[in-house]
Amino acid sequence: MLALLLLVCRGAAAQIPKFGNVKADEVSNMTNPVDPEAEAVFLYRNCSSMFQFNAEGQLVLETKMRARVKILKEEGKDWATVSIGSYYARKGLSTRNDAVSGIEAAAYNLENGKVVKTKMSDKYVVKEQTTDYRRTTKFTIPNVKVGTVIEYEYTIVSPRYYRIPTWYSQLSIPVLKSHCDITYDSDFQFSAEAKGYEHQTLDRKPTQVSYSFRGQLYNQPAIELSIDAENMPAIKDEKMVTNAKVYATRVEFELRSVGIPGVFYKDLTSNWAQVKKNLGEECHFDKCLKIKNPYKAEMDAMNLSELKAVDKANAIFHLLKEKLKWNEDYALWTEDPLDAVKEGKGNNAQLNFILISMLNDAGITCTPILVKFRSGGPLPFSYATLDQLDSFAVAFCDESGNLFFLDSSVDYGGINVLPERMLNDAILYSEGLIPNALQRYNLANIAGHRTVTNIQSMVSADGKIQGGIRNTRYGLNAMHFKKSFRTADDSAAFVAKIGERGEYEITSYKVRDGEGSNLTVMENIRFTKELMVSDDRIYVNPLVFPDETGNHFTSEVRKYPVEFPFLQSTTVVSRIGFPQDYEVEEMPQPAQYTFKNGDINVAITFAVQGNTISTTYKTELNTVLVLPADYQALREFWSHLLELNSLNIVLKKKPNA
Repeated sequence: MLALLLLVCRGAAAQIPKFGNVKADEVSNMTNPVDPEAEAVFLYRNCSSMFQFNAEGQLVLETKMRARVKILKEEGKDWATVSIGSYYARKGLSTRNDAVSGIEAAAYNLENGKVVKTKMSDKYVVKEQTTDYRRTTKFTIPNVKVGTVIEYEYTIVSPRYYRIPTWYSQLSIPVLKSHCDITYDSDFQFSAEAKGYEHQTLDRKPTQVSYSFRGQLYNQPAIELSIDAENMPAIKDEKMVTNAKVYATRVEFELRSVGIPGVFYKDLTSNWAQVKKNLGEECHFDKCLKIKNPYKAEMDAMNLSELKAVDKANAIFHLLKEKLKWNEDYALWTEDPLDAVKEGKGNNAQLNFILISMLNDAGITCTPILVKFRSGGPLPFSYATLDQLDSFAVAFCDESGNLFFLDSSVDYGGINVLPERMLNDAILYSEGLIPNALQRYNLANIAGHRTVTNIQSMVSADGKIQGGIRNTRYGLNAMHFKKSFRTADDSAAFVAKIGERGEYEITSYKVRDGEGSNLTVMENIRFTKELMVSDDRIYVNPLVFPDETGNHFTSEVRKYPVEFPFLQSTTVVSRIGFPQDYEVEEMPQPAQYTFKNGDINVAITFAVQGNTISTTYKTELNTVLVLPADYQALREFWSHLLELNSLNIVLKKKPNA
């Protein structure tokens, strides 16, 4: 019915340059003004998208893509292999699938001063079904060498006209010229958000499109959107960046609404309330939130009524994990969560809907919290989105209105221990849990992930230190340790690796709760370590084992933000005894440093009582993102932090001892 109502919409034909016409100077030129070290460079990328009707009268988005690439180094030859991803369901109506067609490609080389074209034949094109809903069309252009210019073009026709793909003006190799134009009927309202650090122009202007329908010519108001950029540098990975592509210069699109005045109107993503409404009605959220608790009998036998909300939720979560296994898939929605009960396993959406039914039965206020994975960057700030949501976790409140989180994909934790991919912007599905009009919450701000280390040790006159370490890890710190411990091939090798990392010999090693689902894990280690000795002096680090030794910020400049994995703190309490015939000759001074009003803190203090030195060291990471503007200040702070980790106490043998 929607297609019939929208027959007045027809995209204007995109003006894509003719294929071929590669000049000799393009092939002979081996310099790149943007990046002399680049392996290859896009001479240009040209994309043209328009709304169209196919032969069946179905509304589609037709996108024509054309690109020309210069190969500059041996490793740049990989760009002669092109992969095109498309929606293609193994089952269902073929009219819902994308169609990739019109593939043409060629290589251009210089021979005896003339450009020689090698056209790619169809035998180099292969199609592979990569998932139940994705197909990859791949082709490799032959006769490519250093200095070759390659060119290709193809067309994608998609019935998902409402999903205009993100246009990247910036890629992993330089782009000298980038152009994209999109023409769509003015009855469609799209949000378009420009992102990135490089300059691009975004121009939107009214235009007219014409089409012929049943022998008559019609004119229709339309919008033409053009995106242009030149001399784009390559996106280059930097340390401590989850996905550099998040910072690429690009334009993201989302269909906000469709409406023919006086005839039809459909609101899709004009605001978050509408997004939630569509999830509820069209993605089965409302139906899934009403399912009956499949484990009511088991919960009744647990006598949960006397417990506080957090303890109830923890017990219910562990019951769910006993009953159902996560199949290692993430999803945003599902048609029937109870299918997981029949199978004994399911994706996190299925398990989370069942968890919500269990929490509701226990009288705990809860709701889905909609998540965009961290690798995709933050949620848009200027518009609501459905396309960019990847999955959801479960938010619940205790008796005081405090907010807590759970996700069924976590096998080594529980409350407030979410997979790192979910530590990003999120939207509460139901309102009222927290007093926030947008119901927007950054899951990266979940605190409580920490490690507490206690060390009791003794220095001997022969320059050795031995003693015991107790490491207690909480939250995500515990989860990461448990995962490593549980998945280690050999326990002896696991222990040996710990000793190698700290440069000490382990004489005894025990773990408590290493394989359980508790939110803590404890290590008890007995160790021996060689110290630096010079004449009658012994040098010992007051921490015994430095907490941080890596300098992650050696680069002079920083293009992208620094991303820390999650908020966390470390506390080390060290007590070092030394022989009676030795004395402290040099003792470091207490110190503390702060980065950007407490975003990161580090402090160390000392005390000497008799022949025992006590040290307390603490770091607090209170942010997961440091902007490039603050990079130099971060470098300076980090140098102080490393200094505190490399301090030495000098013990000197007493005279006549």
